[in-house]
Amino acid sequence: MLGRWASPVVTLCLVLGVAWPSSGGEAQAQEGRVEARAFADWQRDLRDRSPEVRARAAEALGRFGPGAVPLLTPALGDPELTVRRAVAEALRAIGPAVVPSMIRALENSEVRIRANAAVVLGGLGPAARDAVPSLARALKDANPRVRELATEAIDRITSTDGSYSTAPLNCH
Repeated sequence: MLGRWASPVVTLCLVLGVAWPSSGGEAQAQEGRVEARAFADWQRDLRDRSPEVRARAAEALGRFGPGAVPLLTPALGDPELTVRRAVAEALRAIGPAVVPSMIRALENSEVRIRANAAVVLGGLGPAARDAVPSLARALKDANPRVRELATEAIDRITSTDGSYSTAPLNCH
C-alpha cells in the first residue's frame, strides 16, 4: 500500500516513538495506561539509568500484557539482578503467551537471557509444557548456570503438586 514510502514512514514512527500497527499484541497493549502512564512512558523508563526505575517499569509493562513481551525479553539480560527479577516476574504474570518468546530466548547469545528465559518458563509450570524440548536442549548449554536453571524449569513444568506457582523465581 505504501510502496516506496513504507521504509521512511516506519523510520519516522520509530524516531518519534509512534506505534506502528502490528499483528495486534503490542498495539493493543499501548492503548491502555498503567498508573496513569502510557506504554511509551514505561518503555522509556525501561532504559533509565536507575535500576529502581527500570524494575518499576518492568512491573508496569507486564500489566500491559503480551504486547510488552518484545520489550521485556531483552531486559532479562539487564546488568542488575533486581531488574532481571522484576522482568521475570512480569513475564510470568503475563502467562502462557510468553512461552514462544522464551523458547526463542533460550537460543540467545547472552547467558543471562538464556538463563532467565528458563526461569520464566519454570515459573509458568505446566502451562509451559511446549518448552520442554527446548529446555532439554538447554541441558547441553555451555554455561553451567543455564543447564542448572533448565533442569529446575523442567522440574517445575512437570510438577504435579503446584509448587511452581508459589516458589520464588531463581533468577541468574
